[in-house]
Amino acid sequence: MAERYAEKMNHIEKSIKLVKSKLKCEVKHNICDETSFSYDFDQGIHIISTPTKSNTDEFWNLLFLHELIHALHKEILPIKFSENPTNVPIGTNREVANYFNTVKDWFVLGNLLEYCHEETKFYIEKEVEEFLRKVTINMDVKDRLIVGMLSAEAKLILDKNYFINNEQEVLSVRNELLKIDPKLPSVENLTTSVNGLFDIFGYFKLSISTKEQDDWEVNQINELPKKESNIKNLFKKFS
Repeated sequence: MAERYAEKMNHIEKSIKLVKSKLKCEVKHNICDETSFSYDFDQGIHIISTPTKSNTDEFWNLLFLHELIHALHKEILPIKFSENPTNVPIGTNREVANYFNTVKDWFVLGNLLEYCHEETKFYIEKEVEEFLRKVTINMDVKDRLIVGMLSAEAKLILDKNYFINNEQEVLSVRNELLKIDPKLPSVENLTTSVNGLFDIFGYFKLSISTKEQDDWEVNQINELPKKESNIKNLFKKFS
């Protein structure tokens, strides 16, 4: 068992080195409570933030690789792919970003499967077990996006169907993501998927423009719900 674990870690570490070798810009690693990726335009560097690496966290390296792939997408895909829209209704930046980040994470999955298929499969199996034990019906839109994506990953990688009673929106998110191959990231596919997710919840509408130089225009078509999730800690690692 120990040898198998060491083999997995070694494979992921090799993939991390491989992705880093493909990056032209410097990667700065910060320690903080949550895992995230950003880009500093002034300094021209990628910034990856993660909690401190723990010897008991078997997935830390895989999650770090996940953020490195965001950096890779930032460099090899059109700028528009990695930038969330700025032309959004006042006060909705965070809500709109949740939809875009969900789809971008779906495309990161495609690369994770390319570099570390078995390790990613094992990770998804563990995450499915966790959310099935803890998930409740008190979910906000962000939670439903996350659970829907996890359900899509389970279907794609494990060929298993996981449903939550009376959660049609979660099922719809799953089905919407599965329409597009995660190994085919593009501005066009990102636009299509985000608009599909917008349609599921009915709060926003995205203008169709796949030109790299154009910003998306997001219009709010319904009032956002005021009730917040009671299970945010369960999904902190996906923020």
